[in-house]
Amino acid sequence: GYGDFRRPDAFASGDKMIDKLLVIGAYAVPVIVLLLICFWKQEKNKLIFQTELVYLIFLSLAFLSVGSFSSVLIYRLPIMEESNKYFNLFSPRSHCPSCKKSISIFYLIPIISYLLQHGKCKTCKNKISILYLFNEISHLVFGLLLFHYLGFSLVFILSFLMFSIFYVLLVLDLKYFYLPFSLNILIAIIGLFSNSIFGLFIPTSEYGIFTSPFMYSVVGLILGFFSLWIINFIHKIIRRKEGIGGGDFILFAGIGSVA
Repeated sequence: GYGDFRRPDAFASGDKMIDKLLVIGAYAVPVIVLLLICFWKQEKNKLIFQTELVYLIFLSLAFLSVGSFSSVLIYRLPIMEESNKYFNLFSPRSHCPSCKKSISIFYLIPIISYLLQHGKCKTCKNKISILYLFNEISHLVFGLLLFHYLGFSLVFILSFLMFSIFYVLLVLDLKYFYLPFSLNILIAIIGLFSNSIFGLFIPTSEYGIFTSPFMYSVVGLILGFFSLWIINFIHKIIRRKEGIGGGDFILFAGIGSVA
C-alpha cells in the first residue's frame, strides 16, 4: 500500500496531465492482472488458482491493496489539483508529518500495520486517521461479496473497479466537494468499453431503437451529461450563479455510459 497521512511541504512544479494519466494507469494495472488470471483460469483448469482457498487469499490481498491505494487517491488528488508544487501519487515517500520519519514497507501493509501500531505512528505516537483502516476493510468486504455473487468473471472485475472509483469519489465529494476529472472519465471509459465489446451491463433485449450496445452507451453518456447541464443552466438563469459543479456533469455522463 501507498497510504500516507501527511501534507507535503515544498516540491517542484509537476505536470497535471501526467498525474491524471497515472491515476488511470494505476487502476488499470490490477485490472489487467485480474483479467489475465481470469483467462488463465479458463485455459488452465487444473492449475492451483482453481482452488477456492487460493482464490480467496489472492483476491483478499488484491482487495486490500486497492483499498490502500484508494487512501492515496483520497489524500493526494486534492493536493495535486490545488498545488503548483511537485506532488504525485507515488512521490514523495510516505512519512509521519510530526517526526518526519519515513514509513517502512512493513508498516504499509493493509490492516495489519494499523493494528500493530495501535493507530499511532511508531516513532512519535501521533494518531493515524482511522479512515485508512475503513477504506481497506470496505474494499475487502465489498470485494468478497461481489466474488460470492458474481464469481471470478469480467463483470466481477469491472464491478469491483467501479465500486472503488465511486467510493473514492464519494469520500472526496463529502470532504472537499471535489470530483476529479480523471476518475469521472475513467467511469465513462469502463462503460463504453464493457458494453461495446462485451455487452456486460446492457442486455441485448434492451437495445431498443439503438443498433448496438456502443450506441446505447454513447446515448446514455450524452443524456447523463446534459440531464445535469440543463438543470444547472436553468438555475444559472434564475439565480445568476452556478448551481452544480462541472465534475457532476462528467460523473453522470459516466454513469449513463454504464447503464
